[in-house]
Amino acid sequence: MLCTTARAKKIVVVLTVVALTVEAINVASLYLARVQVVSHVYAIAFRVLVPATVFVINVVVVREVRRRASNANSLGLQLHHQSTSSNSAVPTIMLLTTSLVYVLLCGTSSVFYVVDQWTQNKSFSFLHQIASALTLLVFAYNFYVYLIIVNYYNDNNYTSN
Repeated sequence: MLCTTARAKKIVVVLTVVALTVEAINVASLYLARVQVVSHVYAIAFRVLVPATVFVINVVVVREVRRRASNANSLGLQLHHQSTSSNSAVPTIMLLTTSLVYVLLCGTSSVFYVVDQWTQNKSFSFLHQIASALTLLVFAYNFYVYLIIVNYYNDNNYTSN
């Protein structure tokens, strides 16, 4: 299996330790030395690599879901639709939608931030401010994604008979 509970727990712990360490270094550099290199590394690590990693993980998940669906179809297995709350397609679609919206919103803001920091162009600064404001939607859209997906599945008769 690709993702187990034990593996997920280890990854969460490692990523938490890495994030706290980098944030501590970033804060220390702001108060102690005003080192620009640390802020550039921080911007690249958290503003570029995180959305890029989320996008790559989404591509892997989509590929795996499509592979399993095609294998099930080639074996002649029919997938029975269950109720929306227990259907495995709903959490998968919600996960992909949530993370793709994150990549779209945070990735756009991050690109404008990095370009603005390196070019000091006023137009990129303005675009970064707009993209940063839109990034706040990351905290509010999960509820609406859930409503849209549940309504879609209910409207298309994916409930049990």
